[in-house]
Amino acid sequence: MSVAQPIPARQKNVNRAEVCDQNFKEFVQNWRGRVNPALLAGGLCSEHDFGELFESQLISRHLDLMARVLRVQNKVFYTIGSSGHEG
Repeated sequence: MSVAQPIPARQKNVNRAEVCDQNFKEFVQNWRGRVNPALLAGGLCSEHDFGELFESQLISRHLDLMARVLRVQNKVFYTIGSSGHEG
């Protein structure tokens, strides 16, 4: 995995969403850790349920990114992102 270069907090013309997306993709592609079962003993959620939950989080994040694109294009005036509210 390559070492990410620090980005100044107020650097102009930086698409933070693209930076986060690229970092996530790189992390997943280079993952070499153990894979553990996603189910908790005695839990009520099935493997399918966890998959559905994760898919919902990905869709929500994608909508956030599209809202940012629309905001840059002045097609919307206000966006509320779900990033960081996964629980």
